Amino acid sequence: MKNNKILVNYNQWFIDVDYRQQLAKQLNIKFYDTGFNDVKGQGGGSSFDGITFRGKAAEMDVLNRWKVFADDPQYQKLIDHAELRDYSERIFGHIPGTERYF
Repeated sequence: MKNNKILVNYNQWFIDVDYRQQLAKQLNIKFYDTGFNDVKGQGGGSSFDGITFRGKAAEMDVLNRWKVFADDPQYQKLIDHAELRDYSERIFGHIPGTERYF
């Protein structure tokens, strides 16, 4: 796969089963969504939630994790960058709540 890169938009992967199916097709693998709700225990599980959501990973608020850092000055400095904002909008679309930082 050195020259055949497949880019994955995590936000879309998380919310859209059709997107996950599409990726499996691109990877030429059979699609199984059975592990989608798993939170693996290796390394302590999720870096935000540990194994609290084991068996119910879809309930994690992963699309709003950025809010944990919202008041951190280093984070604010990072996202206050026009080129970074442009890439974010092109890749993820508008992320509600982020406009207050721009």
